[in-house]
Amino acid sequence: MNKSLSFFRQAATKEKPNYTGERNMANVSKKYQQAAITYFVYGVIYLIGAIYIGSIGLSDKTAGPGGGLAYYLMGAAFVVIFPILIWKEFKWFTRILAIFMAYRIYGLIMVLVNDTGKMAALPWGGEVSLQTGGIIFIAVAAVTCFMLARAGWDL
Repeated sequence: MNKSLSFFRQAATKEKPNYTGERNMANVSKKYQQAAITYFVYGVIYLIGAIYIGSIGLSDKTAGPGGGLAYYLMGAAFVVIFPILIWKEFKWFTRILAIFMAYRIYGLIMVLVNDTGKMAALPWGGEVSLQTGGIIFIAVAAVTCFMLARAGWDL
């Protein structure tokens, strides 16, 4: 048999893409799962960063009685509960969370704009400017925001 004809026969028997406007549920579920994992990683990074910044005295969230324990427990709850809700494909929750993430990115950008040049000691030695740390957190938040929007609006 001619090789070019066998190629066309194989192509003709393959599953055709669905152009009827129906959503491919497997792809949508995968987007929510990826968004949930991304948000979990974001939450863990953010919580570790917040605890460390608080421990070296650069955050006002740890002032007062309890040393910010309620603040950290609330953050830990978000890290556990929010990914579950995203994974379960709560569309409007995911959309609203994406909007809040965009607002968080705006807040981080404002911190960078108003940077006073403070430095933070690194746990393994050395120092990093809060501006550099802010850029890293913006990048992590931007990826998370994109993944949430991608799932929530099926982009």
